[in-house]
Amino acid sequence: MGRYRDAANYTEAERLLEVSIGGWLSVNASRQQALSGSSAGVTTLDYIGFRMPPAAPVGFSEVQVQVAGQRAVSTPRSSASLFVGCKPGYFGHSNESCAACPIGALCVGLGGPMRILPSGQTELSSIAFASPDPVPHPFLLDPADPSQPLDMRRLANSSVMVGNLEVDLLGYHTYPLPLPGFFDLNATMGSACPPLVRSYFPSRDVCVVACIPPDACTGGNHCQDAYRSKAPYYRCADCNLGYFKSAGDCIKCPDSPYMLFVGAAMVILVVAVVGYLLNKYQFDIRVVSIGIGACAAVRVRMLACADVVGLLYPGRKLR
Repeated sequence: MGRYRDAANYTEAERLLEVSIGGWLSVNASRQQALSGSSAGVTTLDYIGFRMPPAAPVGFSEVQVQVAGQRAVSTPRSSASLFVGCKPGYFGHSNESCAACPIGALCVGLGGPMRILPSGQTELSSIAFASPDPVPHPFLLDPADPSQPLDMRRLANSSVMVGNLEVDLLGYHTYPLPLPGFFDLNATMGSACPPLVRSYFPSRDVCVVACIPPDACTGGNHCQDAYRSKAPYYRCADCNLGYFKSAGDCIKCPDSPYMLFVGAAMVILVVAVVGYLLNKYQFDIRVVSIGIGACAAVRVRMLACADVVGLLYPGRKLR
């Protein structure tokens, strides 16, 4: 690479310095120098510093360096390559750039940071891919069944997808997790995604929308007991078995549905008995109507008199 202090003597070709991450050119690559050591002696360390390109892909990225008239390429998926993850508030899978978390979701970024073993090696450099048995690894447990570790040999050449969680050698690449009140129309539910929401992430399996009603979703694409998701709307918009919809909410069905029939039968029986009695004693319903009309007329006259008394004698009431 050449020493930092000799840079003034380099030829034009030797001064050229480029660093590419996953095919994307880095920013401000330059030779750097740092001091290291103790009171017994100080040494200098020459290195290359650069800023990550904004569109650097997630996962293991091949590093290409052109320095001192030479070009070097790192070995894919090795300790010489660069492992890129998203910080909290962003998400992405391998070969995707980190995107901002959508509204209504939680994005934790890269899960499972690389550890340094007591020997000073990283977990990556200590893995033996030729091992005939699965190697235990704290970040490679299957989320669907934490007691079953994934076979490390499956990760030798590529990552492994578990749902929308991508498991890699050095950690998990997470995707948005819907918050309470929201639902992610991913996978086979993608056809229900509104076009406007789809336009935010057209090439990714993400579509976070509000639930119908909002309190039907508990988060993580789970529904309250009274609700369930099914086509064509999903997002916990339908009532679960044993519930019925009333004014947009799902209400639990009565514990004894037969009592509804008993109550209806009692109402019909009471109406029939009243009708029978009225007919037996030849009661004329028109008398009731005349009585109600007469009472209403008297009431109107009393109210009119009360208004007159109130005008002539303020403070007095008609009794």
